[in-house]
Amino acid sequence: MNLYHLKYFVTLAHFEHYTKAAERLSIKQPSLSNAIASLEKEMGIKLFEKDGRNIVLTRAGRLFLSDIEDALRMIDSSIENIKMSEKGEGRISIGYSERMISGYMPRLARCFMNTESGKNVDFDFEYVKGGYKELIEGLQKRKYDFVITDEDEEFDEIKSIPIMKRKMVAMLSEKSKLYDRESISLYDIVEDTVIVCEKDREIVEMIYKAASEKYGSITGENSVEIKTVSDEETAAALVAGNFGIAVLMDTEAVSLPDVKKLNISDESANEKKYYLKYKEGRYSIKVLEDFRNFVAGFAGNQNI
Repeated sequence: MNLYHLKYFVTLAHFEHYTKAAERLSIKQPSLSNAIASLEKEMGIKLFEKDGRNIVLTRAGRLFLSDIEDALRMIDSSIENIKMSEKGEGRISIGYSERMISGYMPRLARCFMNTESGKNVDFDFEYVKGGYKELIEGLQKRKYDFVITDEDEEFDEIKSIPIMKRKMVAMLSEKSKLYDRESISLYDIVEDTVIVCEKDREIVEMIYKAASEKYGSITGENSVEIKTVSDEETAAALVAGNFGIAVLMDTEAVSLPDVKKLNISDESANEKKYYLKYKEGRYSIKVLEDFRNFVAGFAGNQNI
């Protein structure tokens, strides 16, 4: 289907007059007539019918006009976006699955936009509930330009740039008997109900191990009560209600009155690293290259 013929159709549909539409399009009337006839033949439907000296849209023509105007706007917008991206401008899409990075990445994006202040650059951030697998699939299918994960695995042209790290902390209510501590151990924590995010399987295993060592049980699963929640905000809310002690990766996005964060003293309480992933080998787009290089220069910088 000829794109010009579609644009001719839209113009004629608004004028409902061949001569006026041809003048607006800067083409001869017979060329416009042939284009419309060709379009109708290709579609197998009549788009216009005569109404005295003028023409009007048929019912099918009215339906087609509504859809094709939306389609042409999308095409024009896409072409404009491509032209912008070649100049180092345009929209950058980033997928992520952990809410704790939602504060860091917008600041990093703003820093980049400030360095490119003379250009039209914008960002789309999309929270993906499915996690790592869905993020990588979205990256491979070009749904996202970049994704953020805590996995540094590289495969099928998927490359990683380390961007940040977070330490493990405990969150306590002011009513907790451990509230006045400066730091806390997992041995202390397993004496209370432990609240963790369901995605943090490593933390759950650490809690069970600490309980097993403390109480001499085989697995630790019968020695400690663990409540799993969907996200850090829910964990903090339960702590505020004095339902237990939360163990999670630190995030500035979660902060409530009367809830205190403590460092965990155990050596096993390692930091978690996060990576910006991208697909190498795809058609080079300047705005994406510029952002990737910018992030690589800021790799690991927490103070932005």
